[in-house]
Amino acid sequence: MQENTGRCWRTLEDAGEHWRRLENTGGGWRTLEETGEHWRRLENTGGDWRTLEETGEHWRRLENTGGGWRTLEDAGEHWRRLENTGGGWRTLEETGEHWKMLENTGGDWRTLEETGEHWRRLKNTGGDWRTLEETGEHWRRLENSGGGWRTLEETGEHWQMLENTGVGWRTLEETGEHWKMLENTGGGWRTLEETGEHWRSLENTGRC
Repeated sequence: MQENTGRCWRTLEDAGEHWRRLENTGGGWRTLEETGEHWRRLENTGGDWRTLEETGEHWRRLENTGGGWRTLEDAGEHWRRLENTGGGWRTLEETGEHWKMLENTGGDWRTLEETGEHWRRLKNTGGDWRTLEETGEHWRRLENSGGGWRTLEETGEHWQMLENTGVGWRTLEETGEHWKMLENTGGGWRTLEETGEHWRSLENTGRC
């Protein structure tokens, strides 16, 4: 995967056992790397880099509150994510069989929930909430077109996602062995494609 440095493209690469991702610090590039059993991601705090790390059974992610760093943690069977409400932190939690994520509607919090076989996510339309739902074999996601809702749907072997070009909707599609995603360059659409062993993402740098 290629990353734009501002002047040219840098490479995010996977070579053998070592995965490397380059992150721009402003002064230059830092490496986010995974070596052996230990995965480390560097996050810029503003003054310096902090480590998001996974050690043994405990996964810890540091989140910047503005005043300092808070911990998003997984201890034992309970996964907890802290979300900043503006007035303070709320908990997104998973306990037992029930996963609950709280979403801020602006006025208050709504629940995105998964119960039994049915997964439901509420999406804010601006006027009220619409449901993104999965029922049986059919998964349906509603996307707001601006004028109304369009359906992103998966039926049988063919998955189709509609993307708004501004002029109209384009299709991101997967057919057989070939997956194709269209990206708008500003001048026109480019193809992000995966063919065989090689995955390529084309991103417009504007210069190279």
